[in-house]
Amino acid sequence: MTAELTRAKKEDLEVLAEDLGVEVPEGISRVPLQKLLLDHDPEFVNARIRFIVDKRIDMEKEQSRREFEFEKLRITTSQSSGSVKAKIELRHLINKFEERDNDISLYLQLFERQAKWAQIDKKDWVCHLLGLLPYDLTQLIAREPTDKAEDYEPVKSLLLKKFKLSPEKFRQKFVKHQRRIECNWTDFAYELGNYFREWITGLGVQTFEQLIGLMVTDQIKRRVLADIQDYFIDEWSNIISANELCKKLDAYEEVRGKSALRKKDQYGKRTEAGLRTKTTSEMKAEYGDKWRSQGLSQSIHRRMDRTEDDLERRRKPQCYECGSFQHLRPQCPKLKKKTEPLARVNHVGGVKEDEFLLPFTSTGLVNGVKMPILRDTGASIDIIRRKYITPDMLIGEHVWVQQPLDVAPICLPLAEIELSCDKGHIITKAAVVREELEQGRYLLGNRTACLFEDKTNMVCHLNAVQTRRQRQLKEQ
Repeated sequence: MTAELTRAKKEDLEVLAEDLGVEVPEGISRVPLQKLLLDHDPEFVNARIRFIVDKRIDMEKEQSRREFEFEKLRITTSQSSGSVKAKIELRHLINKFEERDNDISLYLQLFERQAKWAQIDKKDWVCHLLGLLPYDLTQLIAREPTDKAEDYEPVKSLLLKKFKLSPEKFRQKFVKHQRRIECNWTDFAYELGNYFREWITGLGVQTFEQLIGLMVTDQIKRRVLADIQDYFIDEWSNIISANELCKKLDAYEEVRGKSALRKKDQYGKRTEAGLRTKTTSEMKAEYGDKWRSQGLSQSIHRRMDRTEDDLERRRKPQCYECGSFQHLRPQCPKLKKKTEPLARVNHVGGVKEDEFLLPFTSTGLVNGVKMPILRDTGASIDIIRRKYITPDMLIGEHVWVQQPLDVAPICLPLAEIELSCDKGHIITKAAVVREELEQGRYLLGNRTACLFEDKTNMVCHLNAVQTRRQRQLKEQ
């Protein structure tokens, strides 16, 4: 027995026996099978078994390599998908839905875009959407069957139905939607596009021809009377074909037109109050030739002879006071106007403001201009108007002034002022204000008042030493 046959596996020996045409009994073991192959040419058997073994080894290596590459690809794919799900969550990309502030249709449109961008499988959209909805809406979805609660499209239809957003409602929003002040035109265009998209999607419009039919049908519906729309109220919003709508309208007018003529012939003319009046022939048959002299007033005859158009004619407005057609009652010149004196409510009597300020006001010269000087004990610095100074009087300094009722202080320039009044003559500084604040007074602040007091209380330096010459002159 050769070494090649000894190393060969049973499956290799079975392949060799098949090539040599040796019949192999069922259930034979490896050693008896080797003995059956020894009856043939040893060199051919060795060469053939070597080829079969090498081929089997190569196939096993190729199979192992393929399995390795497949497993590597599977692990790489699972790791990459797992990292995306771990890092990207829709609750970090979109805020939770608020019923008071958000539009459910726009919110679902934004949710779909974010889900596609995050590469989330559509079968998992409902799971992510439930985490963004309030509790009452999640309860609404939980009541649905399992197959519908896990599918996004039925859940979307359920939410739109909850907020009463049918295709007809989207059409009304598309036609009547107005731009809000806080939104720009780009946001407004996006909202209109979303309403239009939801409108045609809800009606099942998929082709361009269907879209044309929908637009034509919508224009026809705008020109149909309200009573006809009420007649087709159950199917009015679902009609998207112009031919179908025209057939229904033609059939309606054909039937209702004949019915209207029969009613007109049956009931005759009617007054504005909806009551039937007798025609001229009926009055003649009842009263004879003297029907006009049976105490009927001329107004009754004129009313009977009027046509239906005269009854529906609109009255021209006139004045209820004088009957003129030139004006109405509020503009009537004959209307008596009340001239009673008006009562004064919550009025506190008192003297003028200037009388209160007289004890604190004196007259003096400010830069050579005679004007009233008001002693303001609440001001730290003097106040003067710009028209009483010249540019060379500005000293280049500024001061921050804040009034009691002001929130922030204001910066005012300082000017050198020559002031002469009953308290004396002094050169001081004053803040310069705009000419619009002119009150005709110079406000004397606390700083200038202190300067006047210091000047009054100043001690005169006298010569306290008397010489002998001075004493002699005094004695003489």
